[in-house]
Amino acid sequence: MKKHQLITIGSLFLAFAATAAANDEPVYKNPQSSVDERVKDLLGRMTLEEKISYCSGVREQYIRDIPRLGLPAINMQDGPIGVHGGGTTFPPGIALAATFDPELLYQVGQALGRDSRGIGVHVTLGPAMNIVRSPILGRAAEYYGEDPYLTARLVPSLINGVQSQGVMASAKHFIGNEFELIRTGSDSIIDERTLREIYLPPFEAAVKSGNVATIMGAYNHVNGAHACVNPHTLKEILRDEWGFQGIILSDWGAGGGPAITWAMGPLDVAMPSGAMGNPSVVMPLIKEGKIDPAVYDQKVSHILHKIIEFGFLDRPQKDSSFAVRSPAALATALQISREATVLLKNKGNLLPLSPPTIRSVAVIGPGAEVGKDSTPYPTGIAGSSFNECPNTVSVAQALQQLSGDKMKIVVVPDYLSGLYNTTNYFHKGADGKLEPGLQASYFKNADFSGKPDLERVDKDLSFNHGWRNKGWLKELRPFKKLSVRWTGSIKPAKTGLYRFVKESNLGMKVWLDGKMIIDDLSKFDTDHWVYPTGGVVQKLEGGRSHDLKIEYTNRPEVAHMFGVRFGWGPAEPTAELEAARSCDAVVACYGYGFMTEGEGFDRTWELPYSQAEILEKVSKANPRTIVVLNGGGACQTESWIGQVPALIQAWYYADAGAQAVAEILLGKVNPSGKLPISFAKRWEDNPSSPYFKADWSKGSKPINYTEGIFVGYRGFDQAGVEPLFPFGHGLSYTTFGYANLALHLGEPGKEKDFLTVTCDLTNTGSQDGTEVVQLYVGDDHAPVARPAKELKGFQRVSLKPGETKSVSFVLTPRDLSYYDVTQKAWILSPGKFTISVGSSSRDLPLKEVIEVGKVNDK
Repeated sequence: MKKHQLITIGSLFLAFAATAAANDEPVYKNPQSSVDERVKDLLGRMTLEEKISYCSGVREQYIRDIPRLGLPAINMQDGPIGVHGGGTTFPPGIALAATFDPELLYQVGQALGRDSRGIGVHVTLGPAMNIVRSPILGRAAEYYGEDPYLTARLVPSLINGVQSQGVMASAKHFIGNEFELIRTGSDSIIDERTLREIYLPPFEAAVKSGNVATIMGAYNHVNGAHACVNPHTLKEILRDEWGFQGIILSDWGAGGGPAITWAMGPLDVAMPSGAMGNPSVVMPLIKEGKIDPAVYDQKVSHILHKIIEFGFLDRPQKDSSFAVRSPAALATALQISREATVLLKNKGNLLPLSPPTIRSVAVIGPGAEVGKDSTPYPTGIAGSSFNECPNTVSVAQALQQLSGDKMKIVVVPDYLSGLYNTTNYFHKGADGKLEPGLQASYFKNADFSGKPDLERVDKDLSFNHGWRNKGWLKELRPFKKLSVRWTGSIKPAKTGLYRFVKESNLGMKVWLDGKMIIDDLSKFDTDHWVYPTGGVVQKLEGGRSHDLKIEYTNRPEVAHMFGVRFGWGPAEPTAELEAARSCDAVVACYGYGFMTEGEGFDRTWELPYSQAEILEKVSKANPRTIVVLNGGGACQTESWIGQVPALIQAWYYADAGAQAVAEILLGKVNPSGKLPISFAKRWEDNPSSPYFKADWSKGSKPINYTEGIFVGYRGFDQAGVEPLFPFGHGLSYTTFGYANLALHLGEPGKEKDFLTVTCDLTNTGSQDGTEVVQLYVGDDHAPVARPAKELKGFQRVSLKPGETKSVSFVLTPRDLSYYDVTQKAWILSPGKFTISVGSSSRDLPLKEVIEVGKVNDK
């Protein structure tokens, strides 16, 4: 008995000791404790210096680690179209929007999240959610189009998919970043109603429906205050009104404002660094009473809450069980491209291509093949969205594989790329004899002043992926400005016309035999909102050397980021024209790419280089020319659109888009993509065209959003202008019929069943097909100007030939309301509303008017 009692007492002692040891374990390390308890405990253990430094990034891409407390470094990687570090590359945001498919976007989000876990990324910096106010916006491809309702319906699905895998998403760029070139020194002047109705709804949805973990502030100011510390948008709206409890990041390099202003503002983390996160700067200001140290408890609390909530303290983020670029992810990328590719025009039902009408097809253009010069097309735009696509199949390859021996595919090496690949340059060597290459002088300034910092011989000028991405000019680093002068000569074999082409992230001047033949460097100073690309045709004498001088300059805004290309050769695309004449049809793959569309610059309305001219000639040589356009949106088509019977908007191919394009061309997939933007006939028709350009000479560089709420199709309707292709447009190889529109008004004050709209959709054609049924609301009785119609519902519906399905929509009072700046509230004005349903904003066969009384909205 005594022996048994002693054992019991010993056991109790051991149990007590174990409990005491467990009680010594910090609360913040206990996964069983609540998030609030863990954050409170962790905050109490951090020094003030640690809290301050925690609000500034480290090593370019991380929220800093604190080894003393076991806090891991939080890895943040660009991820709008694919997680950097080897993740799957998905079509860009504009293509995701063209699917009108929230369920598929959830799958994309899951794949992004799984890639992130496999790589070890905690935060994917996306989705990018600004509105495509203008087609020449450099990052239009990243965004989800011109309509806030469409974006607001889609992005929460992607965010929820990402975050379901234990990875944070980051909604960006909050807010007013609808331009690129002068984003770091501009002020977006947006009235409150426009801000509320057009630019804020996607972010509101990301917070309320997506529970997004982080919001990234933009580079620009908004109505006088920097977007990263704007008290109205960040504090009053995001934090107080929407209840956002997550982390507010700055865009990279945007968080370098004054320590006092930024510390006392809403920003939580300055990336990649900032004075507000520098203890040596902040501590003296705290001692002087200029900064309240309590603000750092609040900022750090926001960060820690999300880190603990997402499990980053309790497990390693990198997990090998999450396969990177898995077959499932690649299959999702392919399905996105199938649903996103838009058939814009199909005169005479030329598509799909099939024997015996079409037995041979010439495939031409820089977007047709995968290789050194065409890689920008599959990988997408320049900047943070750029992602590698290993083993990408090209349009030409996919057509060859899918058509087999039933159709001859003639692939023509791209004429324009060939011009850039020329090495036919000479310079005088030390002995006075001509040697290959151009003499290059590099200056670490923007005006060629002083002695060159580097002199060398460049055998070609095809720096098509930029100084940074190719690792060139390491011997000059670091540098913020750059100017380069190339001198030498060229020697054509035959007398004739020759084409000179160039591209550069900023301007370039070119002299031939002492005569300036290209000068968009001066144009950049006066017309800075476009991305300089161009060319000129000159007559050269065969067998004679012609002097050549080229000058290029860069600026701090985009220094060493993108690059330069210059080339020359015969003026005529002879091989393309010969192939066009000899084949039954032509697939011409043209558009924009890495060097002509992307972050940090706004692109041209015209197709780059001489593409429009080539399309004119090719389509005249073969009336069965199908154009496949790459790019983020609308462009100048006036000179060739009338000659082209078929046109496809392919956006950017990503990992599998070229395969989808080939499937659609051959009829193996029925196209179902719809435009999330309007295509204008002329640049002047774009509603924002008079206001998109800012005055570079003004220090504040105000950009006035004068078109207000009349963005995109709203503006076309308001001005009575017919677009080339309207918002929501997209053709199919089958046809659809709409009938039996019915409206049912529910009880006042009940948002969920306020107004129900139903209709029937029938596949009236001979093929299986998918239609995107779109619902628009019009209000012409409100006391304020309202758009003629606004998208307020959409559904993808798949039907077999002859099949009919009923489609149902439910509208809330908010869907019929406008924002009243006086009452600071959403107001539904009682009266008659027009409900329209159809296949695009300009094809609405079903219309009915309903009278709505006063709603006692909460």
